Amino acid sequence: MVSELFLSGTAAVIAPVGTLVGKDRKVARSVTASRDRNTLRLHGTLTDIQIGRSPDTHGWLTPIKG
Repeated sequence: MVSELFLSGTAAVIAPVGTLVGKDRKVARSVTASRDRNTLRLHGTLTDIQIGRSPDTHGWLTPIKG
């Protein structure tokens, strides 16, 4: 069983997935605070870089002057 699954995109950044439609696969879910722990951590890290709270050490951002 998969413990976490997420999708990424421009607007959503990182979004957790609960079920793969058409597949006999379930994503483990629990009601504890650890649910989607890695997904939420990655989402936080990426948004911190986007808004300048954390440094962009990989050169992902392109500054726009204007």
